Order: sequence, then structure tokens, then C-alpha cells
Amino acid sequence: MAEGAKPKISIFHDEFDAEAENLFHDFQKTENLDLLLKSAETYLKSKNPEKEQIHHILKSLYYRKRGIAEKDDAKALIEFEVSREHLLKVEDEQSEGVKTLQLEVLGRKLKLSNKDKKQMRQLFLESAQLNKELGKEKEYHSLMALHHMYGTFEYEVLDDRTLKEAELMAKEGELSGQEELAYKTKALLHQIKAKTVLGPKESLEELEMALAATEMTQDKYGKEETEAQILYAKGMMTVGRNKRNELFREAGAKWLAAGNQAEVMNVAKMLAPLPVNIMAMLEMADIVIEKQNEMLASVRKMTKKPEGAYMLFYHHSYLLERLKDFKKIITRLGKSRKRLTELGILRSKHEPKTFRRKLSKKLQTIAQEHDSLTQSMRLDLESLYIFGKILLDQWSFTIGYLLGLKNPELFDFHRLYDVIAGNKDKGLLQPVWDKHRKDIFWLYYQLKAYRNEFIEHVKRPWQKGTTMSVYGDEFNLFIPTPPGYFTDEEVEKKLKSVRHLMPKVLKDMPDDYWEKKRLKRTLEVTFYRIDEIVEKEDREKVWKVWCDIGGSTPSYDKIAARLINFVFSSTDTIRAIVEENSQNVDLGETKKEQEQE
Repeated sequence: MAEGAKPKISIFHDEFDAEAENLFHDFQKTENLDLLLKSAETYLKSKNPEKEQIHHILKSLYYRKRGIAEKDDAKALIEFEVSREHLLKVEDEQSEGVKTLQLEVLGRKLKLSNKDKKQMRQLFLESAQLNKELGKEKEYHSLMALHHMYGTFEYEVLDDRTLKEAELMAKEGELSGQEELAYKTKALLHQIKAKTVLGPKESLEELEMALAATEMTQDKYGKEETEAQILYAKGMMTVGRNKRNELFREAGAKWLAAGNQAEVMNVAKMLAPLPVNIMAMLEMADIVIEKQNEMLASVRKMTKKPEGAYMLFYHHSYLLERLKDFKKIITRLGKSRKRLTELGILRSKHEPKTFRRKLSKKLQTIAQEHDSLTQSMRLDLESLYIFGKILLDQWSFTIGYLLGLKNPELFDFHRLYDVIAGNKDKGLLQPVWDKHRKDIFWLYYQLKAYRNEFIEHVKRPWQKGTTMSVYGDEFNLFIPTPPGYFTDEEVEKKLKSVRHLMPKVLKDMPDDYWEKKRLKRTLEVTFYRIDEIVEKEDREKVWKVWCDIGGSTPSYDKIAARLINFVFSSTDTIRAIVEENSQNVDLGETKKEQEQE
């Protein structure tokens, strides 16, 4: 021992106490967790009055070290939770050590819940609160920024709630003291604002600020996406069609490179001479006509009747005629809707920056054309209801004769619905029930019944109007009951009487979700998904309330798509039934043919 040095004296309660401490010192030198665990267990054998507390502290440290070393997040989470349980034997929940361990637990939970945005938001909030209690202000603000970021994902519709979350997110990002996070949250804020402002001009301003913020980040994440959005917004402000389409193509190329197929399709819609879905329906209608002709040619070969006038072939020719009418109607609707989008672009270009009592001549011309096109679209949409119903009737009559059903001359679409919706044996129509009942239910109410009540046989006051998006493909009839026709109490009672029949997708939404909270919108969604209601009695209840209250119909393209898809798919089904039951085919002899026989 060096001169003047003081001897190091350790006092132990017994040999186990000494052994446990030696094991702990060895662990500190080697980081061997087995030594740490052995030290914790050895303390329990000693006479040290604090052996229980020391044991739990060391066990807590042991499991914490295992958790840190564990690469599997699920296993690491278990280690941290066990570590926390041991520490709680010694310290209370408010201690710094317990809170630090809880942060480890929350961190692993975050990694394991990366697909559950609602759960992640809550975990960020809990982590932020713990950091604040531990005096870690910057960490607190960083986590609160992430909490509000996930809040922007919570709502299906971008509205004031989303914007508020985005503003809080950017504020917390700024307070975090982390430049990277501050710029990323600022970029996202402007991205969200770009989607909530009124027009493309305001949207462009927000997107340019989003791009400037993105440029300041290290990884420049989202730069290509924002550049594409800027090009698209500029296109929406460009009057010249060639220049506009050039900007759209550039935007589409960037979105394609970024793998954003939804936006690529959106660009394709803008570039197409007609809405893309209308073009697809026109092609489908041509295929239906071809399939129908092939099926009737096959029937002619199956039956050995002489050439003549038969009801089956008359109804089939009427069906083909209505399919051609369908093509003309949706083509006119598509062209008109495309032009309305162009007028929206023109209007935004020529709108004055300040309020004026009188519109310029250019804006007056745009407004007049817009009103005329809206009126034409309303007329064409009503025609789609009228001639769509006739198309369904002629297809039903054709089915009646092809399958040799009883009284085929009475087998219109209403009769087809009754058979499919009824509880009796479906007979040869069983495959139609199996494959097409939802289409039949939907078209019966959305097209046939709606046409009768709201377009042809109008027997009471209604507020007749239309709604549409400014730049999209949508165009709807909006026919609600006029104010005062029913009292507010009567309206509420009627709406609540069918609220329990709302579709599952709406039942699963939070109670404050706007479509669930607003009774009239709940009715619209329920009516739109009326094919999901199993019982005919319940469908009739919804229809009765709709006939009292009214509202917004599905867009013309949704109605047309459901109609042509049904005829397209059911053609194959009917042909298969006919080929297996060719003996049942009833050509429907006319009086003249019967006399000749």
C-alpha cells in the first residue's frame, strides 16, 4: 500500500452479501448479464435488510438491458414491461426511473403499431406527457408534433378539424428546436391547406410554400410529389387546352415515377376527351351488344321453329335499341361534364381579385354556358333514369322468354325484383339470385323506383336541383323535401326510424363522424347502400322515408356503371342457364304465327 493511502473497507452482512456485490462489480466490468442476474438472486440469500429492494432494482436493470439488446420489438416490449414491474416494487409510478422505463415501453409499442394510426396518436401523446413530466421540453414538443400529425389522418374528410390539427402540428414542430421536424411539419401544413382552399390559385400558393419548406429538409422527402401537385395546379389555371394538357402530362410523369397511381389516373381523366369511366362503359356496352347477339344466334340454332315474328326477338331488338340509347345518353353526359370542368378553369382565370357588383362580359358568357350545360345534364340524367328503366324492362322480358318463365309477357323488371326478393323457390333464376341480387336490389330502388316517384309521377312539392364538384366527374340530382312540408320534429322522427339500418361501414365509424352525425346524410348513405339491407321489409322502410325526405342521388356515372355492369355480367349468367335448359326457351309466338300453325 502506498504511503499515506487509506485502506478501502467494505462491510457486509454475510458471505452472500459480499458475493452478490462482487458479482455486480464483475458485471460492471464485463456487461455479462448472467452475472447481473446471479447477483440479484444471491442478494436474496443474504441477511441484508434491504435485500428485497436491491433484488428488484437489479432484476429491473437486468430486464431493461435485455430489452435494449433485443432486436425483436415484441420480445423487447415484454422485457421492458417486466423491468418496470420489478422497479414498481421499489419505487412509485411518479418516480423518474419508472417514467423512463414507461417511455421504453411506449417506444416499442409505437414500433409494433405502425399500421394503427389512432393507437399511434395516443401513444405519441402519452410519451409526450411523460417527457414533459421529466422536464424534457424539446422531446415533449417533438412528440406532440407527431401526435397532431397523426390527428390529420384521423378524419375521412379534410375540414376545419384537420386544418386545426395541422396548425398545432406545425406549431409544435417549431417549438421542438429540431429544424428537420419543423420544416417537415410546415410542409405538411401547407400541403393540407392546398387541399382545403377554394381554388387552384390559392392551392398553388400553398403548394409553393410546401415545396420551399421541403427544400430545407435533409432528405427532401415528398419533393417530387409536391412538384407534381404544383404542375397540376398550374394546369387547372391554364386556359389554353394544349398548354394545360402539357402541364398535366408533366405532373402525371412525376406521379408515375413516385408510384402514385391514383393521381396518375386523375391526370388521365383530365387528358381524356370523355371521363375515363364513361369511356370504359361505352366499351362495355359494345361488348354487351356483341354478347347478346351471340346468345340470340345460339338460341336460333337451338330451336327448330321456322322464321317468323316471335316476341323473344322483338324484345331483344328493343333491348339492343335501348343499349344504343344508353351509349348516346352517357356520351352526352360525359361531354357536358367535361366542358363544365373547363368552364370552372375559365371562371377561376377571369374572376376579379376584388368584389364587383357586375360581372364582366366574359364571366357572364361563362355563367350562361354553365347554366345551359347544367340544364342539359339534368335533362340527360333524367333520360338515363327513364330509358335505363326501359332497358331493364326489355332485358327482363327477354329473360322471361329465354328461360320459359310463366307469363313472360308480364315479366318486367318489377316482376324480376319480386321473384328475386321473394322467399319462394327461385327455380331457374337461382343463379341470378346467387350472383346478381345486390345489383337488382340497388337498381330497383335507385333507378326504377326513383324514376317513378321523383321524375315521372311527381305528386307533391319538391325542391328540384342538381349538385356537382367543380373539377371532378360528379353530377347529381338533388331533390329534397321543401322546408315546412314537414315539421322539424316529424323530419327527425322519420330519419331516426331507419337510422339503425345504416350500413356497417357507417356503424363502424366514430359517433362524431359527419356522415353518421348528420341524420339526413346518414339517410343518403343508407339509401345509396340499400343493396346491403338483407330484408325486403327493411329496404321498403328506407325507401318510404326517402320518399318523404329526399336528398342527393348517386352521380350519373355511378348509376350508369351499375346499370351496364348488371346487364354485362347477367348476360353470361342467363346464357349459361339457357344452354343447360334449352328445352325451356319460349320464343313467344305472336297471334299470326299461331294461326299459321
